[in-house]
Amino acid sequence: MKRMFFINIIVVTAIYFVAVFLVRFAIDVLIQHEIKNIISFIFGSIFFTLIYGSFMWLIVKGNIRYIDSDTFNEPTYGHALTDEVVANLSSSDLFVKKFSLLYKIARVSTDGRAVKFYTNSPLNKWDICGVAYWLPNGRVKVIIFPLIGFSRNADKRLQKELNRIKVLLA
Repeated sequence: MKRMFFINIIVVTAIYFVAVFLVRFAIDVLIQHEIKNIISFIFGSIFFTLIYGSFMWLIVKGNIRYIDSDTFNEPTYGHALTDEVVANLSSSDLFVKKFSLLYKIARVSTDGRAVKFYTNSPLNKWDICGVAYWLPNGRVKVIIFPLIGFSRNADKRLQKELNRIKVLLA
């Protein structure tokens, strides 16, 4: 993920400089004042933001669509951590309440046996998303994945969140 991020930065920066050159050239032809530097900076910044935002959206959109969807199928893509946790739960309401203590709930299945959840972390740490299934044998199957996709720190973050879930359900 980090390599992809740097490639995106290089491409966006190159596009930014080309856009600034074209905007300055167009402004030089049309306007002969000092305002041309300010206008070219504003247009370049807007262009840079739009291009970088579109790259980030392409990376994140699959996970966002999964969390917002009404289906509770297991995610089969991306960097995920799966585990079954022993839980002493008596009802589906208690199952949902346990997860709502630490996480924001995105969706709950109609029978209350599956929950989609996500953390509310600052942007520099990225969010962790997941789905939990309350199995008939009294165990909870948890699948968690980072919102942004692959990263070097994702394994540590996922393991930390899985440990938090084990403590939560104990």
